[in-house]
Amino acid sequence: MKAVKIPAPFVATLEMAHRYIFLGLEMAANLFIARKSRSLGKSTAGEGRRFVANITGNLLIRTTVLGDEVYQAMLSRGYSGEVKMMSRFRIGVADYLWCVFDEVAFAPLQMGLDRDNVTKIVNAALKILSWRN
Repeated sequence: MKAVKIPAPFVATLEMAHRYIFLGLEMAANLFIARKSRSLGKSTAGEGRRFVANITGNLLIRTTVLGDEVYQAMLSRGYSGEVKMMSRFRIGVADYLWCVFDEVAFAPLQMGLDRDNVTKIVNAALKILSWRN
């Protein structure tokens, strides 16, 4: 994202959020499964609302603790507020060709073409991309 001039703090925040949102969803699913496995029959509307309120509070506490633990771990590994990259990424010809290949290969799948036609399209795109080799 730095290649398209998005500020570094915003990129770092998005990367961390993307990484940990799935972990938060997994924690919520585990809490839901644990509740379901301990309950018998259907619950009333009031019990359902109480369950949602409890799970929301529990998840908030767990994610806050996890965030603090992750931040402390980052500090112990030398994090200073700036995300350091191994090398500077630059968009090149191969990246643009991959985008074209991706559109050519997967757009027919979304349009509902059958497998044989998609295979022909993908093979043609691979021949086009192999002109560099």
